[in-house]
Amino acid sequence: DLSMAGYHLSYTTGLLSGFKTVDSQENGRVFSLGEFPLQEEAVIALSAGFNLVYPLDRKGPSVPETGIRRSEWEQQKIFRVLGWSVLGVFMGLLLLNFVLFSAFNSANQSLSQSVEMNKGEVAKLNRMKKEIAEKSFFLNQAGWLEPSKTSFYADQIAMTVPKRIQLTDLTIQPLKKEIRSREKSLQFVSKQINVTGNCKQSNYLYDWIKSLKQLTWIKNIVVANYMQNSQKRMGEFNLEVFIK
Repeated sequence: DLSMAGYHLSYTTGLLSGFKTVDSQENGRVFSLGEFPLQEEAVIALSAGFNLVYPLDRKGPSVPETGIRRSEWEQQKIFRVLGWSVLGVFMGLLLLNFVLFSAFNSANQSLSQSVEMNKGEVAKLNRMKKEIAEKSFFLNQAGWLEPSKTSFYADQIAMTVPKRIQLTDLTIQPLKKEIRSREKSLQFVSKQINVTGNCKQSNYLYDWIKSLKQLTWIKNIVVANYMQNSQKRMGEFNLEVFIK
């Protein structure tokens, strides 16, 4: 046991087992520190001051329960730090995920709007391509894409017409069929000339056909119709001239 500075300390097997305060009547002892007297109440304060100025490497009393509690406290502190660190990492990942999702969602919406806008342009382009193809087919069928020789054909035929034959109609690249009000497109017979006229005798017509066949640009001539009018004494004919 140890009584000092108003406290009574109890030790058991080298360990602090308890302490209690001592009545003031038992206090009042004076210690001598060199030439200076030292009251008992000031011993602990003076020793604490000396320990602060001249620290001594001395081990205090060992209490196992205190060490266990200290270890538990340190582990709890590490667990809290690690827990907050892991929670911070997850929060950062969630924030990054939200930012990336917002960016990709915005880009997706922008691309969707662009696709919707381009659908109209693509449909318009396809419609224009279809119209161009139809017009090209129409012009090709009509023979208008080739160099025009309409005047040349008409002049060549007119130069070979004998005096005994009278032409009433000459159609270059005629219509393929009659035009109806509901039909929007016209179809022409390319590389063909229809010739209509009158002559008194059929042999005049066949002689003229022989003359026409001598022209290098004519492929063939077909008599589509020939009708003799007994009252007028004239024969009406219709020729189909095919161009090479």
